[in-house]
Amino acid sequence: MSTDDPLPGVPELDDPQHETPVTAEFETGTANDPPVGTDGENPTTVTVNGTQVTVPPGSTVIDAMQAADDEVVTVDPGADSLDEDADVPALCYYDREGDVSDEIGPRSECRTCMVETDEHGVVPSCSFPATDGLTVETDTATAEECRSVNLDLVLSNHNLRCTTCNGNGRCELQETAINEGVDHPRYGVFDERSEYEPLDDSSSFIQIDRNKCILCNRCVEGCNDVQVEGVLRIEGSGEDTRIGFQSDAETMADSDCVSCGHCATVCPTGALTEKDIGGAGTLPLPGFTQRNSVGNVIEHEEVETLDDTTAPNRSPAPGSAGSAGGEAEAAQEGRSGVARYMAQSKRRASDFFDKYGRKAMLAGEHTAENIAAQTLPEGRLFDIASLVSDYRLGKVDKAETTCGFCAVGCRFEMWGKDGNALGVQPVDDPDNAPANNFSTCVKGKFGHDFANSKKRLTKPLIRNENGEFETASWDEALDYVAGRLREIQNEHGVDAVSCLASSKGSNEEAYLVQKFARQVLGTKNIDNCARLCHSSTVAALQQTLGYGAMTNRINEDIGEADAYLISGSNTTESHPVLATRIKQNVRDGADLVVFDPRKIGIAEHADQYTRTTPGYDVAWLNGLIRYLIEHDLHDEAFIERNTKGFDAVKQKVQAFTPEKVEELAGVSPDELQSAAETLADAENVVFGWAMGMTQSSHGTENLLAMADLALTLGQVGKPGSGLSPFRGQNNVQGGGGDMGTLPGSLPGYQDPADDEVGEKFAEAWGERPPAEPGLKVPEMLAEAHEGNLRGMYIVGENPALSEPDIQHAGEALDSLDFLVVQDIFMTETAEHADVVLPAATSPEKHGTFTNTERRIQRVRASAEPPGKARQDWEITQELAARLGYDWGYDHPREVMDEISDLTPIYGGVGYERLESGDEHGLQWPCWDEDHPGTPYLYDYEEGNFNFDDGLARFVPADGGHPGELPDEEYPFTLTSGRVLYHWHTGQITRRVEGLMSHVGESFIEINPTTAAELGVPDGEYVKVESRRGDIVVKATVTDRVGDGTLFIPMHFAAGAVNKLTQETFDPQAGIPEFKVSSVRVEPLGPDADPDVLRTPDAGAGSTAHGND
Repeated sequence: MSTDDPLPGVPELDDPQHETPVTAEFETGTANDPPVGTDGENPTTVTVNGTQVTVPPGSTVIDAMQAADDEVVTVDPGADSLDEDADVPALCYYDREGDVSDEIGPRSECRTCMVETDEHGVVPSCSFPATDGLTVETDTATAEECRSVNLDLVLSNHNLRCTTCNGNGRCELQETAINEGVDHPRYGVFDERSEYEPLDDSSSFIQIDRNKCILCNRCVEGCNDVQVEGVLRIEGSGEDTRIGFQSDAETMADSDCVSCGHCATVCPTGALTEKDIGGAGTLPLPGFTQRNSVGNVIEHEEVETLDDTTAPNRSPAPGSAGSAGGEAEAAQEGRSGVARYMAQSKRRASDFFDKYGRKAMLAGEHTAENIAAQTLPEGRLFDIASLVSDYRLGKVDKAETTCGFCAVGCRFEMWGKDGNALGVQPVDDPDNAPANNFSTCVKGKFGHDFANSKKRLTKPLIRNENGEFETASWDEALDYVAGRLREIQNEHGVDAVSCLASSKGSNEEAYLVQKFARQVLGTKNIDNCARLCHSSTVAALQQTLGYGAMTNRINEDIGEADAYLISGSNTTESHPVLATRIKQNVRDGADLVVFDPRKIGIAEHADQYTRTTPGYDVAWLNGLIRYLIEHDLHDEAFIERNTKGFDAVKQKVQAFTPEKVEELAGVSPDELQSAAETLADAENVVFGWAMGMTQSSHGTENLLAMADLALTLGQVGKPGSGLSPFRGQNNVQGGGGDMGTLPGSLPGYQDPADDEVGEKFAEAWGERPPAEPGLKVPEMLAEAHEGNLRGMYIVGENPALSEPDIQHAGEALDSLDFLVVQDIFMTETAEHADVVLPAATSPEKHGTFTNTERRIQRVRASAEPPGKARQDWEITQELAARLGYDWGYDHPREVMDEISDLTPIYGGVGYERLESGDEHGLQWPCWDEDHPGTPYLYDYEEGNFNFDDGLARFVPADGGHPGELPDEEYPFTLTSGRVLYHWHTGQITRRVEGLMSHVGESFIEINPTTAAELGVPDGEYVKVESRRGDIVVKATVTDRVGDGTLFIPMHFAAGAVNKLTQETFDPQAGIPEFKVSSVRVEPLGPDADPDVLRTPDAGAGSTAHGND
């Protein structure tokens, strides 16, 4: 509401701060912040309201004010202002604890933190240096008037539609105005709807309402300084100043945004909000939304998902017979006249409501807001909005939990309502999110909508005599499963069945699956999907260092290294939050060396990127070791003190001359020398890798060479250094290894053949686990083909799409006498099953995950499993009971207690301890209740490697050729991997519309030279064929891949890359060679066959199911 009261003058201020233009051309990785804080290396003493305060170097006045006792002054910067009244509000200042938050500002835009000094007059406390001897007063009339005037100036340019704002109840401006007692802002508010900028709703995830923007610059800094992505900027001048895009895009959808959500997380108003949480605190009336409040909206164009059709977004043209809409229209043709008429009438009614109903709602909402604005003071509107949000947000279920996607182990507060997952917000205390603080990636921030899918499994299903699934009660299904498994074992022996555990579920669930296999079924055949990703890492590190796990920490070591060697890791897409720490550190001066066949995102930040020939990593790794030794750049003292076997490696690498390395791996002598000298010159080096190194027929040899390189440089067992396998799935470290879901390893990597270990488990379980190693996953499928394996219990895994040569894998699953699948969707594997059991997913679970840095963290539920779906641990326990074993667990914490009793490296782990330390979680080994956990393994001085003598082992690495080489018939080398917006086999991410809007279908990357030779234009479909089969995918012409090398992602059933991959395995780890296959490519032109496009390569409707 405007007022006719006379406007006070704004005092002239002498501001000695550095001047930075509001509009700037930003560099990626910096928001061009002006320097703030004191210079020098000494602390300073400041007097605040008569009390002396000493602060460290680099401090600002606001730091001194916060260091003072609350009785002297209270400051509520940024989000803290939501808590209570304060003497100084400091609206736009972001002061969340933690070094990630330090990247945000201050930029001193809103000036609501003004204080008075004897020396300089009125100054902004957030950015003014706390110089020695400075005298600060917060409650002078001039300071208070400045804060009040500046707050009113902010409000004057702000759309105060609070009850319809997505940020209602989370808006720092709203709370500051309430706490400051604002009733009538001096300069009115921005309520001329005709002057509003259109609301940018084009993104699936983030809504932009520039009419609510206060130009605090936080979003730009979150994008540039935290995410180091360089998408946002402040542009324009005067009244036209706005948040824009560095690419000059007009909308969020057209920009280069990767949807990490940092901008929405740090925004203090409703200018940038998360669409999944949007409306949680608004007035619960139809039509009363932020979209309708603004009126003019740039709409989002939705794409298809797996919930719509089996082959989303692969139609030649939207709405054609190949699209979801086209399928629906085509289906109507087969209906009766009445049914077709009713369906058409319903569609017309929906279209009519969309057109005219929205107009009516807009008119009603605008009228109501106008009446309120004319009759109520702004202060009263604030109060009403606050009451609405308090009530509405009070109905939201909130739980601190751990992300269920990759293994970085980000933690956040998950929101849920009415049994459904809503979205995530940062945890209140950054110490409860040690891996990420407030950082997220697109999947962790916005990728949880799959949990609400209408396609979730809600009841047990049993296949009838006609081959069709019928719903069943839990008793019927569990009785049938138990009976069939026992029947098979009675007829064919205990090892005629096997179990496949999940790396997506909790530690407790994985532990129970291996216990079910070994104790209840008595079989030695237990494995999990870690076989397909990092089994070669475990094999190599156990041989060289002792533990098959990351030696260091994410923030303190990876984030603080002096140099990096990264190979086979598409870090920015597979582990985005971890990648931000690397990008920030490289921006600040660390050296980054990347060796990879593809010029992936992390390579864009590298000091040296070297393109390698796929399949020859041992060559360049051994070449680096040879160079270091030849030029006396190795750490002789460390090698002498802490290792054995160095001479054997020294001899082995002599054959890998620079010329030989170039011949095999494509790495020039100059590149080899540059990388070796960069790594040798660095005080601390982190070696990072993922499946580009592991998924090879000699993956174990690759990682033996990597470990040898680290030992040669002495870069193990000290801060800022170490060997860092970046694990893929959320709990692949814990559930995929620590919990004993391996055929030759009990929980904690204990040897089942060790009599002392076996007797310990026999005493606890009443049965000694089998001493012999069982079948690995590929061996299980091979034995099923041969008729030796008759039954499988698969929990939360999808081998019908994740195994190499999926035709062969599908045949193996079909050849089983009995298959039971426990999952949340009808996956490609579940379609082969005899029984499907509906389970819970991560937003619905209690338990623990162990992240890639060995940190065990709590998982909590904020939503309920749909229908009659159950927790995985409950299902497995019920099956055990039907087979005569009454486990009697009432909660996962009791399972963890048993894990702690039987697993030495988890010996001190319990739910209370995980949350009682200075930061959340514990890193194993944690031997007992008094042990603090182990931040980084081993010790540079003392060794302490996990062998009886404490010495690390150099193990010579042998190179070799890939299992398949290009030839005249199949001239190209195909590799595969992940993309940012999808995960594993895509069963959950392909159901999230926003993720599909970024990458909606499978594709193939082709180098421009290769594409020109083939006559393949960008965006057209091609047929890709190997000796195993063929698929059709859309071409992306890019120089990310080299000439003759191709790339296809692993996440899609339509355009499934594993229809092409080969069954060649690492002899030690059993991991398949996903990264090298020989293929040929055929252009299909602009008129690809719609029937081919909408036919998936695995699962429902695929050719594998006989639907040609």
